[in-house]
Formats: sequence, structure tokens, C-alpha cells
Amino acid sequence: MNKIITLDEGWKKINTNGILKLHRIIKNARCGGEVEKFSHKEYADLYTTIYNMCIQKLPHCYTPQLYVKYETSINDYLSTVVLPALEGNSNEYLVKEVVVRWEDHKIMKKWLHNFFCYLDRFYVKRHSKTPLKDVCINRFHVMVFEKIKTRLTPAILELIEKDRNREEIDRGMLRDAIQIYVEMGMGETKVYVAEFENHFIKTTSTFYGRAAATWLAADSCPEYLRKTESRLEEERKRLENYLHSSSEEKLMQTIYQELLIQHQKAILGKENTGCKSMLEAQSEDDLSRMYSLYNLVPSSLVSMAYIVQKHISDVGNNLINRVNNERNHQKYVINLIKIHEKYYNLVLNCFDGNTVFQKALKDAFEQIVNQRTYQSSTAELLAQYSDRLLKKGGVRMDGKELQTTLDNIVRLFTYLTDKDMFSEFYRKMLSKRLLLQKSASNDAEKSMIGKLKLRCGAQYTSKLEGMINDMRSADDHVEPFNNFIQKNHATLGLDFQVQTLTTGFWPTYKTDEIKLPVQMQKCVDCFKMYYNTKTNNRRLRWIHKLGVVTMTGRFIKRPIDLVVSTIQASILILFNENEELSIAELIKYTNLAPNTMKRQLRSLVSGKFKILMKNPSSGYKTSHKMRVNKKFTHQQRKIHIPNVVMSTTAKERGASQETVKEDRRHAIEANVVRIMKARKTMEHAQLMTEVSQHLFQFFRPDPRQIKKRIEDLIAREYLERDEDKSNVYHYLA
Repeated sequence: MNKIITLDEGWKKINTNGILKLHRIIKNARCGGEVEKFSHKEYADLYTTIYNMCIQKLPHCYTPQLYVKYETSINDYLSTVVLPALEGNSNEYLVKEVVVRWEDHKIMKKWLHNFFCYLDRFYVKRHSKTPLKDVCINRFHVMVFEKIKTRLTPAILELIEKDRNREEIDRGMLRDAIQIYVEMGMGETKVYVAEFENHFIKTTSTFYGRAAATWLAADSCPEYLRKTESRLEEERKRLENYLHSSSEEKLMQTIYQELLIQHQKAILGKENTGCKSMLEAQSEDDLSRMYSLYNLVPSSLVSMAYIVQKHISDVGNNLINRVNNERNHQKYVINLIKIHEKYYNLVLNCFDGNTVFQKALKDAFEQIVNQRTYQSSTAELLAQYSDRLLKKGGVRMDGKELQTTLDNIVRLFTYLTDKDMFSEFYRKMLSKRLLLQKSASNDAEKSMIGKLKLRCGAQYTSKLEGMINDMRSADDHVEPFNNFIQKNHATLGLDFQVQTLTTGFWPTYKTDEIKLPVQMQKCVDCFKMYYNTKTNNRRLRWIHKLGVVTMTGRFIKRPIDLVVSTIQASILILFNENEELSIAELIKYTNLAPNTMKRQLRSLVSGKFKILMKNPSSGYKTSHKMRVNKKFTHQQRKIHIPNVVMSTTAKERGASQETVKEDRRHAIEANVVRIMKARKTMEHAQLMTEVSQHLFQFFRPDPRQIKKRIEDLIAREYLERDEDKSNVYHYLA
């Protein structure tokens, strides 16, 4: 039978051989003296003693008493050894001593737990007591930390300020000191937040508030931002080196507030160095830095984006004012593309394509491109520039450069509110390029239409694609027509090919009343006969001004092939039988209007290709005489005479605008009917909103026009007003 161990006897052994020896080991280790160790036998003996005292039968089971004495031994050590050692210390010395004493305490916690762990496994669990390690931490918290925290926190904050002032400190010691606050919370950060973090954030705010005031007074905007960037990086390293990770958000938000948000207006608006000046100087590095800093608080980007938007608008408005003052559109679109490309790339490169800045770019260019210049809209000018790019003899570019330019045009196109206006001008110019064989590349034409289709959908480009398809089917009638000629033993006397067009795809052209030369009229009549055999109830309308004729001019020096329009050819053929003709006679023989005749003659008399001579040389009176310039020559064997139909006249411009207005009226009515057919009954405001939303991708509908179209539909009995509510409409099937 084992001998009973009394409480006094057992505790004396535990205290002498265990606790007091542990005190000596800790003291000697810190003082650099000879370090004692617990042998395996000593450790086993202490553990066994405690184990036996706990398993003895009542009244000799001393588990509760040992649990109390465990806590008492800790209290005694803290009150007699630790607290006296901390008295009188302050500043860095206090921090250092606290760190040392806490490290000692953790050693004690480890060994005491090893000795008394039997209590943890059984007594603590069965009686819901505080675990031994937690008791050890709690006693340090209550007896030491609570008494020194009012001195410790300021001492730590003083060290952090020294670090911020770039003085040398012991960061490892600082990390260990701050970790004490975390460990006092035993798994939670309540103590850390209440006793350290709140004070730390407050001093951080004060420190950077002073720094911001100093920098604003002395530094340029780029220098201020560089210092802010540097300080933020330092604080991130501080978080890594000695702060608890949970403080990151509060710390960074405080610095953002003090250095960036609170002074944003002053920083961005700094005279000669602020955001506007950076944009003017194209300081991409500084703009990127400004964005990356303010992007840390995304809501703050709105103010910066507004400055960017205003700057872009000012640049665009200056361009328009210059165009209006000089009354010259020559380089307007080219400069507009350059401006857009510049700021488009700026948004991508400096502002990381952020949606806030994309919207600023969009809003700025919508304001710019939807202004009228002194004579034309941007929609028309974009279409004209596209025409110069895509037609033969226009702007010369290699394939890659052309595609980039077309992309830029389409980006500008997306900002237009009157996309239908662009479409009308583009369609008319495309028709001339195709029919007069002036298109430089079919692939480029298809590419441009594809880009427009991607932006606005298939409905927008359906007519353009139809025109391309019509040209592709140009050869469909060649072989059948030739067979018809052979079958009927007809002789045309010249090569003749007709391009049949689908009326719905192509612009509406006024039918020519020209009287063709006999040879040409014979070809036309023959094709009519052939066409009537192929179709039923289809009528041909001839647009001779869009026809192309290649004829040979036999001049004194050498013959030259002339590529002219059908109308020009009709005029020139008259000189085969007449040495000289007056303008009045030309009008009589061709049946052309006088103004049309004058325009056609200018292309043959003046410019690079003086095929005809006029007497007298000035003016275009009907009495003036015309004759062939037999001395005309040219270095090329084949030349293209400019066709007056290629240029857009003021009358055509007006006609295009009227066409768009008419198309808009039809589009509004069609959308009203479609929506009402689906809904049957709708209120006025709701109908106006839905119609506007459907049409907005093509043009910005005028609410007055929508209202007018609704009234017209009511008059035509497509809709009716509700008898009781005048703002409610019903669809009439």
C-alpha cells in the first residue's frame, strides 16, 4: 500500500524542487549565470508527486488545494519579483523590461503546466474550472498588465513615432511588446483594440495630419503624392514588422483620410502642379501614381474623374472653336481622333481602364462630338473622313494603320446621339464608292461595316450589307444578257454591263432625264427587253450619273483612255460630230438642266484634266463655246476624270437631313405601335420612356416628336385615349 502524502509535505516538495528551482532557472538565464535544468528524474518525480496527491482517497485527495496553490504561487512570484522589477522604469526601458518579464512568465507557464497537467486533464474538465495556462495568463493580466498599461502604451507609441521619424529602434522588441496586448486577450483582440489600437490610430491621425499640413504648404502635387506613396509603403512594412494584422484596415483608412481624402480638393487643384497641370503636361507617371493612391478609396475617384472629364471637354471645345474661327474642317476629324486616342490610352494606361474614368471619357466626348461646327455635324464629318480613307486616291495608309484608324472612327461614332445621321451620309458615300468603282478595298469596306455592326447590331448595318451583297451579285446578269444579245442577233457596238440594285438598300436617287447618245441608248433599250423577260412587275429606274464609261480620246500627241461618268461621256461623244458647240446646244442635245451642265463642264474644263476648252475662258454663259482640247496629253495612258457626283453638295446634305427626319418619324411610330400591340394599355409617361429607350441606340428622340407621333396614331385610329383617364392609351387591333 502506497504511503499517504500530506498536503504540507507534498507542497513543500513541489515548491522547493519545482517552483523555486524554476524561479532560479529563469533568473540565471536572464542574468547570464549558470543555467540549471530539470532532469528527467526530477520532472518525473514532481509529476508523480502531484499525480499521487490527486488520486489519494478522501480526505487525502488534494486536487482542489493544489489548483489554488498553483494560482497562489503565480501571484507570489508576480508580486515579489515582477512588479518590483517594473517599478521606476519608463519609456523604452519599461517596454524592454515588460517584454523580458512576459517571456519569463511564458517559460513559467510552460513548466508549471507540465508539472500540474494532471489537474488540467481531469479536475479542470470535470469541475469546469479555468485551464491552468489561462490562469497563468490571467494572473499576469490582472496583477501586472492592468497596473502598467497606462505607462506601457504611451511608451510603445513613442517608439512608433521615433520609427516614423526614421530614428533607430528595436523593432523586434516592439513586436513582442505589442504581441502582449494580443495575448492578454487570450484568443481575442478586445484588449489589443481597447488598450493599444485605439490609442495608436489616434496618434497616427495626429502624426499624418501634421505631415499633410507641412507637405501641402511646401511641396508640389507630384512631390506630395510621392511622399504619401512612400509613407504608405512604410506603414505596410510596419504592419509586417510589429503590428497585428487586424489593424491594417483601420490604419490604412486613417492614413488615407489624413493624407488623401481630407485634402483631396487642395491636392488635385494645386496651382501649376495639380491634376489639370499633369494632364496638360501629359505626366503619365504622376497621373498613374495619383490614380493608384486614390483608387485605394474608390469613392474618391469621382472628383479626379471630373477634372479629367472637364480637361478633355476643354481640349475638344478648343478644337471646335478653332475650326469655327478658321472656318476649315480639313483636319477636324484627324485632330479629333488624335485627341480621343490620346485620352483613350490615358484611361487605359494611367487609370487602369477604371469604369469611372471610362465614363468621364464617354461623357466628355459625347459633349464634344454632338456639337455642330460652323457648317456640319460631326456625324457627317466622320462619314466624310471614312469616305476619304476607303476610296481610291484618298488618304493612303497601310492595312494595320487603316484598321486602327477605322477603330478610332467607330469609337467616336459610338458617342454620337445621331447615329442615324452618320448612317445616312455613310450609306450615300458608300453607294458612290461602290457604283463608281472608287472603293479602294472590298475587305476594308466589309471590315468597317463589321465594326459598326458590332457596336449597333445587325439592324443598323442591314442596308450597308445589302449594298455589298448587291455588288457581289453584279455578274449575275452578264452571261444571261450576252446570251440574250446573241439569240436576238443584236449588235451593241460597245461593252455594256448593268448593275441592278435593290431599291430598299440604296439611297434614293433622282432619276436622270438625260438624253443619251444613240449608241448608249441602244444598250439601255436592249437591256430593258432582256430584263422584262427575267422579271415580272419590276420597273427599271436608271441612275446615269452613277454610271462609269471608259472611252478613248484621240488627241494630237497620243490617244488616252478616259474614265468618266455616263453624263460626262454623253457630253464628250457630241464632239465626235461637232467641232464646236455652245453650252446652250449641249443642254439641248443632252436635255440636262443648265446648272447640272455647268457642273459637269467644270470637271472637263478646269482642274488637272482640261479635256475641253471654253471660249471665253471666264464664266459659264449658255452662249459660250466649247471645243475639244486636241493638244491635251498626260503621262498616264489611262486617267480618271473627277466625277462631280462624288462630292456632297449643300442640297444633298439637306436632302440627307430630311431623309433622316422622315426615317425618325417612321421609327417612332413603328416603336409606339409595336410596344402598344404587346402591352395593349399604357400610361403616357411609361410609353414615352419605353419608346425613348428603344430608339436611343440610333438617335436621341425629341419628346415633342414622340408626342406628336402618338397624336397622329390616335387620329389614324391605331390608338385611342381612355375615356376616364386622358393619360392612358389603348391599342386598337
